Amino acid sequence: MERKLLCVSAFTQEYGIYRTFTSVNTGSGIDTLYGGLGADTFDLSVSPSGQTQVTADHIADFSDAQGDRVHVAPSGGVTYAESQGDASVVSVETAISWATSHNLFSSANTVFVAGVTDGYLLVDANSNNAFGSGDFAIVLDHLNSTTLFGPSDVI
Repeated sequence: MERKLLCVSAFTQEYGIYRTFTSVNTGSGIDTLYGGLGADTFDLSVSPSGQTQVTADHIADFSDAQGDRVHVAPSGGVTYAESQGDASVVSVETAISWATSHNLFSSANTVFVAGVTDGYLLVDANSNNAFGSGDFAIVLDHLNSTTLFGPSDVI
């Protein structure tokens, strides 16, 4: 499979943030994003990620301490919920199951579930209180704690 490396530098006037990130595109629409030094905004609002472990985009080096943010733009604005999952949360699919069984989408359209190894940001893009058609997930590699990601990290 061909791998393409895309480096992007841009000034986002809407947020007043200079951001640099690198995207490794495997050719299948699945990207792995890497931030530069300092605060990065990972904008997934224009080209949303997939709904499974196989199709979801990954953010490889998210850092709350550096001021990184994830821009997802669900309908009606961001309402946030989070949960520390248990040993069963090991993929996007199990994170969705966890969030659904704990009724997290009943009050939020952006849900972070901390799994065994990674974190999963689940976006109910149409804000219909369920994860399904048109919604997307982002895997936050090695971010497996709700103390490392919170409501201020999502815009």
